Amino acid sequence: MKTFLFSLNILLILVITSLLKVDNIRSEIYSQLVLYLGGVKVAFVGDSLTRRNSDLAMLVGGMSFHSKNFAIDGYTIPQIQRQLTDSVIPKSPCLGVVMAGTNRQEGDSLAENTQKYKNMLASLTAQNISIIVMETFLTDNSDVNNYINQLNANIKAYALDKEIVYFPSNDYLSDEHALISRFSLDGVHLNQTGYEVLNQQLLPYIKQNYISRRRECNNIF
Repeated sequence: MKTFLFSLNILLILVITSLLKVDNIRSEIYSQLVLYLGGVKVAFVGDSLTRRNSDLAMLVGGMSFHSKNFAIDGYTIPQIQRQLTDSVIPKSPCLGVVMAGTNRQEGDSLAENTQKYKNMLASLTAQNISIIVMETFLTDNSDVNNYINQLNANIKAYALDKEIVYFPSNDYLSDEHALISRFSLDGVHLNQTGYEVLNQQLLPYIKQNYISRRRECNNIF
């Protein structure tokens, strides 16, 4: 009987270890632990560029289980705004880390998307949630980059005016005004190396620049 139980435990450990090597499963397990054990104190929102950074929440939240990645592939600024209203803000996070703008609805102008982005950030500050805005990643497409650069400039100016922390993503991921090829899978999305370079800068930046606005959030880092 002891031999059987020992073997069963070994098998269970092997199964769990194998599952944790699968990014989606590992991040989903951590997400559920956050909801049941720690609660959402840090919320990451955005599109596939944030969603595919699968270990980001775990790296920030650690054993405190307080960080959740809400990002969804393909989401535009209006979709992220609706997600904030429906799913994120009701969790009362202390900090929202936001990156948006790569995906656009057809026909939306730069001015329209800039205003929608500002409205999205304003919805967080209205709820007394601290914000770190991540600069939208450049791509390998010059036309797309022209739009992204203008959007980033507009949002950076807004962040400066509203005293919102702004993380300069492209300082670490881009060279000569385009995404560095060795950091990318397809000229848009980052590969493992790209995320490692990003997170090496982003994780300490989040902890150093977090500004608490509520008593219950004083000690999340």
